[in-house]
Order: sequence, then structure tokens, then C-alpha cells
Amino acid sequence: PDGGRILLDGKDITGHKAIQINQAGIARTFQNIRLFKELSVLDNVKVGLHNHHKYSTLSGILRLPSYYKVEKEMDERAMELLKVFDLDKEFDYKASNLPYGKQRKLEIARALATEPKLLLLDEPTNHLDIDSLIWLENWLRRVEATVVIISHDREFLDRAVTTIWSVEDDTVCRYAGNYSAFESQRIEKLRLQDAAAKAYEREASHLSS
Repeated sequence: PDGGRILLDGKDITGHKAIQINQAGIARTFQNIRLFKELSVLDNVKVGLHNHHKYSTLSGILRLPSYYKVEKEMDERAMELLKVFDLDKEFDYKASNLPYGKQRKLEIARALATEPKLLLLDEPTNHLDIDSLIWLENWLRRVEATVVIISHDREFLDRAVTTIWSVEDDTVCRYAGNYSAFESQRIEKLRLQDAAAKAYEREASHLSS
């Protein structure tokens, strides 16, 4: 950023590399899906698991018992996540062979594999079919992580979110409720600000006369 700081649990992560930010507990998806398209569905999720399941380079090269132990743990955890997203039957498919809605699910599964404290979803409803959209809304109601969504889909925001954060005059303002509630509160806030400004103008005019 050009200014300010980014804090996560009180720790300054401003300017950190993407992998450091991810290891600190922030994961994200992208407006345009970014999967390892030539890897299998299972291996895409395992990429996210490497934050918490590790073995030495030597173990990997020599295929020592510790390597197989960690790989087995990752396979099991990845399959658990794929089952949540109803992708377990396609674990051995190439990611590129999945339909768009399932690719979006896979991207979210991979993000969750990092066990984030904060999950950022950038335009998650883009190009989703109705079944995938319904699934996403239901999933958001169940997920335990804090989720921040950037979206222009007002109807989706009305159904899926409980808080709106709006940037106004270089300040981040919090509004409780969904998008419709935000709009109502925002209109009332502007009305009160306008009334206060007019009252100030009247008072200033009165004092100067």
C-alpha cells in the first residue's frame, strides 16, 4: 500500500510476500480462477496443505518413511475437503477438465486447505450457474472462518452477508446487515449529514448578518 499498515491479530504484515501473508493466516480466491490446471483436483488441494504438513527435501528425494507418512496425511485431509465440496468423486480429474462452477469450488477448497483465519473471496459469483450459486450461499452460512467478499452482485450480498464495509472519504465504515440494510442506513446517514450542513449554513448566515 501507499500508506497505512495491515495488521492481522495485532501483527504488522504490511509489505510481506504473498506466501508469508498466506502462512500468517490469510487466503484468497481470484476474480478469474487461478488453479494449477494440469494438476489433479486432489493435488490442487494438497498445494494448500503444505503450510501445515511438511517434510524435508531429503525425505522427499529419498522417499523416506516420513515422506510417505506426510503424503498419506495430506491425501486424507485433501479428500475430506473435497467431500465437503462434493468433488471427491473427481479427485483424479485434471482441474482444467472440471466445469466452471466446480473449478470455483476447487479454488475455495484449496484456500481453505491453508486453514485461514481470514478468507478473501473476489467476485465469487462470476459466471456461476444457479446450482453452484445456491451451493456457495449455503456454504457461506456454515463456514467458520471470517470471510470478506468483494462483489457487485447485490442480490447475492443481500442473501449471503451480515455486515457491509464501505470506503467513504478515505475511511472504512461498518454497516450491520445485508446490502439492502446498508443502502437504507447510508441514505439516512447522508440525509442527516445534509441536514446538519444546512443547519450550519443557516447559523453561519445568521451570525454574519
